[in-house]
Amino acid sequence: MNDEVFATKVRMLMALAFLPVQDVPAGFEIIKSSMPDVGMELVQYFDSTYVNGPPQRGTTGAPGYRAPMFRPAIWNMSQRSVQPIRFTLLLMLKR
Repeated sequence: MNDEVFATKVRMLMALAFLPVQDVPAGFEIIKSSMPDVGMELVQYFDSTYVNGPPQRGTTGAPGYRAPMFRPAIWNMSQRSVQPIRFTLLLMLKR
């Protein structure tokens, strides 16, 4: 895999911010499944910090996850990108 293809995969991680919040985990899984081995450390970091959270230790049965440090609802921009920018408009009207 060349650097350009890898760079595209990394940009796909950043593009998750524009998916609806409920679609972020599924979108992440698609990216994860197509990421080359060289990018798996980045994918694991992104998953534990921004998407699903770190695996919870000591669980029996199906593995659980703790909450991510920055859950998708915090960094997701999908709603902001489709709604009018009211705050900016209010600032302009105050002048």
